[in-house]
Amino acid sequence: MKSWELRRKVGFLVLAVATWAFLARTDIENATFATTVAFILLLFAWTDYFSFVIYIAPAFGAIAGLFAGNFDGIYYGIPTGLAFVLFALLMSRNREKLATLVFLLALPLAVVNAYLYPVSSAIVWTFIGLMVGLIENAVIEEMAGGDVLIIALYFMALGPLAFIPTALQAFTGRALFEKVFDDVSAYPVGPAMFVIALPLFLAIPGLVENHYLPEWLFYAHFHGLQSPGWAFFVGLGAMFLSGYAISLGGDDPIAAIMGLTAGLVVGMVVLVGLVLLGMYVEGLGHEGLSTLLALGALALSLFAWLFSAVSLAPLHYEGKSSIPPHLWFWGLNAVALLLSVPLLPKLWRPGEGTFMTALLVALFFLVALGEERKELGPLWTGLLALMALLAGLWTGLGVQSVLG
Repeated sequence: MKSWELRRKVGFLVLAVATWAFLARTDIENATFATTVAFILLLFAWTDYFSFVIYIAPAFGAIAGLFAGNFDGIYYGIPTGLAFVLFALLMSRNREKLATLVFLLALPLAVVNAYLYPVSSAIVWTFIGLMVGLIENAVIEEMAGGDVLIIALYFMALGPLAFIPTALQAFTGRALFEKVFDDVSAYPVGPAMFVIALPLFLAIPGLVENHYLPEWLFYAHFHGLQSPGWAFFVGLGAMFLSGYAISLGGDDPIAAIMGLTAGLVVGMVVLVGLVLLGMYVEGLGHEGLSTLLALGALALSLFAWLFSAVSLAPLHYEGKSSIPPHLWFWGLNAVALLLSVPLLPKLWRPGEGTFMTALLVALFFLVALGEERKELGPLWTGLLALMALLAGLWTGLGVQSVLG
């Protein structure tokens, strides 16, 4: 048996234990917004484990449905949404360095937005997640796929704590889920992120109730979907009509989804602006003009949405990263480390499951590096091993939750 085959079998067991822990400790019947997203991500973890692909149609349907089910969040999330529009505009014009700068500036904006309007929290962090996914895949890897949507869903459910599985999935992915295809290795992002995120899904409500984390930042963990009916039907329709919708990006569905999301914000701004103008005109006594504006608001906002979706859709692939990949990699890991240090002591569950899993992930990661260890040298190999150990600790917390 080859090394990667053994590691994937262990990864299968770890994912199975994580699934058991999630289902055993989650009240599916009274699911919150975050629980609904987590369940969707669990399904993607298993399909990705076996097929090595995130199917874009259901992922797009999930995001569209969850947006529709939390429509107030889009309205109150307009400030961060406008930052995403600027990000999409720069990406579509091949100004990827500036787009990355906009992402960095959008982070404090997202925090303030969520603080002032907690109902917007899940939507606001979805915008951030889409930016992270697009930078990770379209800017650095130059091959955007369904992973972008998976990352966005994690941010929708976990808020800023989604930086932890986003960064550390590189270690669990290589250690537990890697597969070799004709001398080229790859790993599925779905299970690599889920096994790290599981302890966060389970622990966030308790951390908020104990006033260790602010509720306004994790609104989705305490409230259900505002309109579950709309979420279901819009999600189902988006999934089956995704072929038509994503044709806006030509042969690039992720580019089309970026354009549609940015266009949705533009359309919402036009709608809100016209409604406010109509109210102002009505106050001046021009009821006829006010009625005309009300009738035209929806049509004009729809036109603005579609026009923006088309004009903001292109992504550019040049075969090389526009920003230094190592700065992005270590930047993400630095954020994951900073978030992990205060959280791990609060979530610590002493037991063999935590330690053994952490050591196993670190050891398997070093095995997966193989000859790369010589090129990296002892310093960088050691740093990577420590981050793999951190990824293993998060994974081990999920395993320990089953062992008791």
